[in-house]
Amino acid sequence: PWSALVRYALLAEKGSESATANAAWMLSKGLGYKGADRLELAQGMHERSVMLGNKEAHVDLGDIKWAKLKAGGGPRLSPTAAVVGGDVTETHAGDEEAITKEVNTLSDASASAE
Repeated sequence: PWSALVRYALLAEKGSESATANAAWMLSKGLGYKGADRLELAQGMHERSVMLGNKEAHVDLGDIKWAKLKAGGGPRLSPTAAVVGGDVTETHAGDEEAITKEVNTLSDASASAE
């Protein structure tokens, strides 16, 4: 995996969108490089992939941000808070389950589209 990651990274530096997306995916999965900064590197590659026209990389960026939140102990919100449009809003008891189901549904739809 290391040699593939290096090749993708070199091609990404030359402007290849698919190589950028592949390098980002490998980094996010810990393939070829397992350093503590791999999610930061993957995030940078996904951002570059977006700038090169890969709209699907937006989903991957969200996945990385979520993984970073989980690695850091999770979101720092109250159990009844939800983030809507960048604002934290209070939800009613029981809404956490509905929000989790919605996120899982969106994740499953994204995965099946690939």
